[in-house]
Amino acid sequence: MQDKIEQQSVSRKDLSRRDFLKICSATLGVLLIPNNYTNIIDQSLTLNQFESSTPEVYFQWQNEFICKTVYQMREVKLRDFLTHYQEVDVWSNYKGKELSALSEDVYAYKKSWETKATKAYQEYKSLLKYFMTESVRSNYSKFLPIDELEMTNIDNLHVTIIQSWPHDIRNERLTVEEFVKRWEMHRDEILDWIQTRERRHQSMDPAHPKYAEEGKELEQEKNITLPMAEQELSHLRDFLRTYDKIEERKREWFDLSTTDQNFKTPEEEFLTKFPPKQEVTVQDLAHWSVEEYKISLVGKNQFELLDFIKQRFDRNPQRYPLWLQYMVVHFSGMR
Repeated sequence: MQDKIEQQSVSRKDLSRRDFLKICSATLGVLLIPNNYTNIIDQSLTLNQFESSTPEVYFQWQNEFICKTVYQMREVKLRDFLTHYQEVDVWSNYKGKELSALSEDVYAYKKSWETKATKAYQEYKSLLKYFMTESVRSNYSKFLPIDELEMTNIDNLHVTIIQSWPHDIRNERLTVEEFVKRWEMHRDEILDWIQTRERRHQSMDPAHPKYAEEGKELEQEKNITLPMAEQELSHLRDFLRTYDKIEERKREWFDLSTTDQNFKTPEEEFLTKFPPKQEVTVQDLAHWSVEEYKISLVGKNQFELLDFIKQRFDRNPQRYPLWLQYMVVHFSGMR
């Protein structure tokens, strides 16, 4: 009678006697597991979770190694595809529109121009200040032990730049170009010395009394002297590139300040504010819009770019036939 009551009670909970006994056995088994086995179980569960979270690879371009060796231009070509169709869309959007109806775009264009001009001018002033400083030892504190001879060469370069710096903006670029060439020659001399000493050291008997000494000297030149020279050369090249962005406006400011006595606008204001007499055209807006889109794609990996491309495909599938979709996804960047 009692068994029948227990059976009815268990049945009301949708649990049979057999299932109940299984649960009890499993619980008892867990309680009897030694403590040193718990870590093994946890590691096994963690490993299984990791393996299950590893993404499946179905195509060659999904493999990181193959992508780097076979699809070397993968990201470049995906960006080219996106930029091409974005350019078509932008020109179609602006086609036939009057500038009066694009006041918001014109405002955004001018603000973007000023933001870029301010950034370029600040970069120019920062590098000019750097090269107008006689000693820049603090900029090379990461190189340990520092090469004192190379540090002296760098400081002497700065002294020479200060002494020969022109007062006329029209000669500034030529001056920087000349110093870039000089320092490239200096860097190349270091490279030649390293190559010569490497050949000598490789052919030297390890038992030679100067083998260890020359090896240490070679490592110093490769790991300290050459990187110091490369860093200074990088600063010179960055300085030269700033003229691509500011030279035209800087020349205009120089000409006005030397020919017009009533012209009192400071250089920074003249270079960083949108020229009031410059007219904005629809073509300017279109070019600017495409350039802004290109900038937005910088740094995106292939999967992020593919996501943008898929969004395009989904929005207008008739525009992109299946053969084109397949070609873009699977053949972009293949060598």
